[in-house]
Amino acid sequence: GMRAAGESTLLKNASDAAKARYIFEGTTRNATLFGVFFAGFHVFKYGLRVVSNDELGPYSETAIAAPVSVGILAYNPAWRPAVPYGCMLIGMDMFQNYMKRN
Repeated sequence: GMRAAGESTLLKNASDAAKARYIFEGTTRNATLFGVFFAGFHVFKYGLRVVSNDELGPYSETAIAAPVSVGILAYNPAWRPAVPYGCMLIGMDMFQNYMKRN
């Protein structure tokens, strides 16, 4: 990430375009990871809604889908630093469900 870019002797000697490309590639990689993670979370949550004939409710669906989704994210050691951010996305989804219902 940014720390590695600042400490890298290779990048210190690189052009500004190469530095920008390095940062952009990391940003794209992380955005893709979170997009796929959050889309998978919602697909699983919606699947629970369909299978249960909408009897679980949004909080129970989230309570089941969240550990599965975060567990998949935590399974790969390279993705583990993203777990807190994934939990934050799920927390924001829960807050949105709460605000929509009240």
